[in-house]
Amino acid sequence: MRWLISGFGPFLDVLDNPSARLARSVSDEPAILDVSFAAAEEQVEQARRDGVTHWLMLGVKSQAQNLCVELYGRNLIGKSPDVRGEVRGPGPIHPAGPSILASSLFARDEVLRPQRSWNLSSSAGSYLCNFLLYTCLERAPEIQAGFVHVPLESTLPLATQQRRLKRLLRLLQSPEPIR
Repeated sequence: MRWLISGFGPFLDVLDNPSARLARSVSDEPAILDVSFAAAEEQVEQARRDGVTHWLMLGVKSQAQNLCVELYGRNLIGKSPDVRGEVRGPGPIHPAGPSILASSLFARDEVLRPQRSWNLSSSAGSYLCNFLLYTCLERAPEIQAGFVHVPLESTLPLATQQRRLKRLLRLLQSPEPIR
């Protein structure tokens, strides 16, 4: 198994993106992406070239109160520009693609059971987080991919987020169900 953990860099008023800090705290070689469509597409292709088998993507959601395990990527992009000024919406990410793709990384029952460490979400939004997830699921189906939105550190301390994220990773990386 070859794992990739990624986070995003700064954008808008998020100057110190907690997703990048969390990715660095749980991986020796995280990918920290610009909040841009081109960077997301380039990272999907790089992951394929590198033989990545499992990819946990992280991004910040300022309204979140807890970690949010995103169950689906949707073929939808909003009208907000990325950090390079590129606008790709509003509309579908890929006009010929399916409207929704299930995250392939979160199939384990232990992840999908309700619990305190994270919430389940059926929408990764309509910006770069959803774009990255959908693009990976569509273009690289050989990679088990999933996305987790993280809250701002002012909402949930980074140390708590790290503990919860490490627990999620243990569940995902364990060959046997954890009780």
